[in-house]
Amino acid sequence: MAKKYSAIVCSFILPFLPGYSGGETRDFHIVRQIASFASVRFISMTSAQPAGRLSDLRPLFAEYYDPAILQARFSGWIDRSALRRSLVSRLIGLLRLKDIPVWGVDYHRDIALMAWQTRAYVLPVLKEQLQRSPSDFLFVTPQLNPVLLELDRSLLPSKTRTILLMYDVESVRIERMAQTGTALARYARRLEARRAERFERENLALFDGVVVVSDLDRAIVNERYSIEGDRVLVLENSVDTEYFSFESRESSPEIPAIVFVGHLGYRPNHDAALRLIREIMPRIRRIVPEVKTWIIGEAPSRDLLASAHPALDRIIGRVDDVRPYLRQASAVCVPLNAGSGTKYKVLEALSLGRPVVGTPIAVEGLYLEPGVHLIVEESDDAIANACIRIIQHPEAYDKMVRRGRQQVERYYSWAHNLQRLEPWLDRLLKLPLWRRNA
Repeated sequence: MAKKYSAIVCSFILPFLPGYSGGETRDFHIVRQIASFASVRFISMTSAQPAGRLSDLRPLFAEYYDPAILQARFSGWIDRSALRRSLVSRLIGLLRLKDIPVWGVDYHRDIALMAWQTRAYVLPVLKEQLQRSPSDFLFVTPQLNPVLLELDRSLLPSKTRTILLMYDVESVRIERMAQTGTALARYARRLEARRAERFERENLALFDGVVVVSDLDRAIVNERYSIEGDRVLVLENSVDTEYFSFESRESSPEIPAIVFVGHLGYRPNHDAALRLIREIMPRIRRIVPEVKTWIIGEAPSRDLLASAHPALDRIIGRVDDVRPYLRQASAVCVPLNAGSGTKYKVLEALSLGRPVVGTPIAVEGLYLEPGVHLIVEESDDAIANACIRIIQHPEAYDKMVRRGRQQVERYYSWAHNLQRLEPWLDRLLKLPLWRRNA
């Protein structure tokens, strides 16, 4: 069946469901929506990882490319020179990983990690695709993807509108991380935050439209980078409310459990999980000694594993389905100190009907009211006390849990929110090209 538009999507990964990160979940739903009205050619920087997943988007695409397919069928499109990373670049990357200040680099560390793979596996394919058949839209995801900075602008057809799919404002995320750690680490992170802002300024200037996760992020990109209001679409991180179906429970499980969910390779999630195990759970166990902790997420660090109580803390790692763990939770605890964007872990727990205790950053950008839909506290003592009250008196939070589910249905349903995407793209095509040709 003929589609209304044609589109190319350049991504770090091919997203599947269940997603192993909030970004993957978001991209899956957005790309599936794009494929409903556009013929999609998808270019992935990494090879597909479908094992254990339920939903695969590839049957919806007109064409699909990733490194494995390039090696097997289009090896001439691989820029092998980009795969040769110098010893100096590797050393700089290691120093930055350890929060040691370095100089002489333009952008923050995450860009350097991705740029060489983009040059090797994405740019050659994108150039061929643009020259063979220009598209109406070129979508780039996520906000860390440097593909347009690497692309020769003369190869970008005038008819093609460029769209960046964001789920974080990098400079804000790193600025917040720079408020913690040793003096040396804070200095290194401040340097990285300035580099992130430089990257965002130069990268965003190349896009005709930007999709963000909240009104707060829209205000930030407008204020910092002067992106016109009509060019920014807010698509809130949302939930499949049927998949995360509500399940009322008015009594605690036989063995109470506090659950944290998040990709543990993401530094704010790692720090929050450590905080939960080291600071909050010991306070809870003074009153409820038998309470368990379940930490669910990909890439747990040695530090996190070593901090776990051998009998009471379970570092479960990556799972294909988080719902069984959420259903057994007495409460979902989200003690974030840093980060940006909006948090799937909060929305999924509320959708499923579990009490949530989080910090202000955990609910930032969400239409959720403390004391009405969830509990918001800052200190370790206050968070622990809230969890204790929920364990001891779960029935007292039944109305809060139901109000939380209602708020998710009202504001955070994918089926509802994604309906805004196509009309916004229609309007974007009528606007002049943005600053990329200036």
